[in-house]
Formats: sequence, structure tokens, C-alpha cells
Amino acid sequence: MKNTGSIVAWGDNTYGQCDVPPPNADFIAISAGWAFSLGLKSTGLIVAWGKNDYGQCDVPLPNEDFIAISAGQSHSLGLKNTGSIVAWGGGETSQCPAPPPNTCFTAIAAGDDHSLGLKCCLYVLAVDLNDDCKLDFEDMAILADQWFQPPGIPSADIAPLPDGDGIVNFQDLAMMAAYWLIDCCTNPSNPACVHK
Repeated sequence: MKNTGSIVAWGDNTYGQCDVPPPNADFIAISAGWAFSLGLKSTGLIVAWGKNDYGQCDVPLPNEDFIAISAGQSHSLGLKNTGSIVAWGGGETSQCPAPPPNTCFTAIAAGDDHSLGLKCCLYVLAVDLNDDCKLDFEDMAILADQWFQPPGIPSADIAPLPDGDGIVNFQDLAMMAAYWLIDCCTNPSNPACVHK
């Protein structure tokens, strides 16, 4: 995929898997399956071409709001911006559809005859500044970047909870120190972790 959003394809083209449908523009992601190809447009629409013996190129409707794609051997996966997975094509080994609850996914991968989905964390940490469910050095960097900024609404203003005091200062650092290196994804029983 070029930085202009066009796709260049080459190699075995027995099933037209290298014939990118026009207009060959505005692509933001690509994935090559077994004799078929997927492309994701900037609008959230999936384009599929090539071998379609299992319906792996028949993107289910509504074909919109996709943020990621992955092509397997005879099936395809699309990740919606809502966190749900759409799976279509061959399902002889139960690679389609996604198992319930089909929510809160952040990444997908289609294998030979299997599918993978990465789940997001179901918890939120009060002092997590970048919303990754962990309190770590990335959050410390955010706090340091906003240190002693003039009063306002900086994202690192976390103490006293819940509304802060309008400035990023030692109170915020103390709050962060109290919960340092907590990972809500692996330790949801910690009282600082709140179910989303």
C-alpha cells in the first residue's frame, strides 16, 4: 500500500486476487488471504476481491464503520468501531462467527482455519491518564508534561478526586504514587479498578 492510499499487487493472479477494483485509492489497510484480498477504505468500507468459493469476499451489510481487517484461508474478519467483530466466509472449523459476547475487541487476526480477537480491558483506573487500564511510566510522562501548568482543565489533574484542583501539582503526583504500576486488566480486584 502506497502512502497515497493505492495498492500494488503482484504474483499468482489465477483468481484475480491481484486485480484491485477501481478506484484504487483511499485505502488505509490491506490483508492477503488464500487467493483473495481485502482492502479497508478511509471511509470504513471494506473492498474484497479474488477467490470467493466460501463467500470470503461477500462483505456483510452494512459495509461501514470498519477500523481493521484480516484475511484468512477461506474466511474474512472485520473489526467495527464499536468493538465488535464481523466474520464471514468459510466456517467449517467454527472460525465464524465471533463467539459471544462480541464486544470490546481492539484487534483481530485471521489464521488458516481459526480467528483471533484481542479484548480491551473492562476496567478503568482513576489515575490512568492515557486510558490503557494501567498506571505506568506513560502516565508519568503525561503528568510531567503538564507539571505546574496554569489552572485549567489539564488531563493530569487527578487530585483531589473527583474533580481535581485545577492544576497539575504534587497532589497529583501523590495520587499517582499511591496506585503506581497497578494494571486493572490483570488485577481487577484492586479497589482502584472500576468496571466500565
